[in-house]
Parts: sequence; structure tokens; C-alpha cells
Amino acid sequence: MQIILLQQVPDLGQKGDVKNVKDGYARNYLLARKLAAVATPALLVQAEEQRKRAEEEKGRVQETYREMAKKLEGLSLSLQAKADEKGTLFGSIDAQEILAALKKKKYDIPQEAIRLEKDIKKVGEHEVHLDFGEGVKATIQIEVIAEKEK
Repeated sequence: MQIILLQQVPDLGQKGDVKNVKDGYARNYLLARKLAAVATPALLVQAEEQRKRAEEEKGRVQETYREMAKKLEGLSLSLQAKADEKGTLFGSIDAQEILAALKKKKYDIPQEAIRLEKDIKKVGEHEVHLDFGEGVKATIQIEVIAEKEK
């Protein structure tokens, strides 16, 4: 039976995908739980239009990320954190703190784009890689400065 998925189904597909499945699986599981609909000609046309719109939107988002990556490439941010005399931070700088610093500079990026192998735990210069997907990447510099005691 040919069906159109109405939402993501693990091990089967994403919302809007057209799939051929066994009749029993379709009737007893997918249709009963409203996870899919029987693929009629009208629904197939509608699914194709939705797929095209989703693809266009993805293209616009990726273009926005490409432009942002160009602006971000080589950007240098300074963050302050408490540290001991040896330059070891009492805490650490993680992706959320880097995201907050970028938002202060009016860069709105998804947190998943920040690629830290591990949290920053030392004072000094650190490279942080940003990966927006589809091969769109950038590298920024983070300078961690020891906070002055008051």
C-alpha cells in the first residue's frame, strides 16, 4: 500500500515522505495511529508541493548561514572568567557562553553549530569551529581573560 507520512516515523521516514508498506502495517499501525494517510492523487500532489516548499526554505536558511559564516570567519571574541594564578579557570567556557557572547554581537546562530571538542578551561586564545551543515563552516577566535578581583 502506498502511504504518505503525516509525521516522522523512526526507521521509515520523515513527514511528507511517500512510502510503499505492507497493507497490514499501514492499516493496523500507521493509519490507526494517524501517522500516515493513504496516498491519493490529490495527497501526492500536495505532498510534492510541501516537499518543494521545504526544500526552498532549506535553501534560504543555508544561504543565510553562508552569509553569516563569511561575516563570522576570523571573528575574535573576548570572554572573562575567574581563574587561578596558573591560568586555569575555576569553571569552564562552554558552547552556551560562546552563544551568548555571539548574541550580544547580534549574531543569531543555532547552538548546535558550535563545535567544541571539550569546554575551554584555560586562559588564552582558543579556536572554535562553527558548522552550519551542508559544508558551511567558519572558525572564530575566543580569547579568555582572567577576571580581575575586586
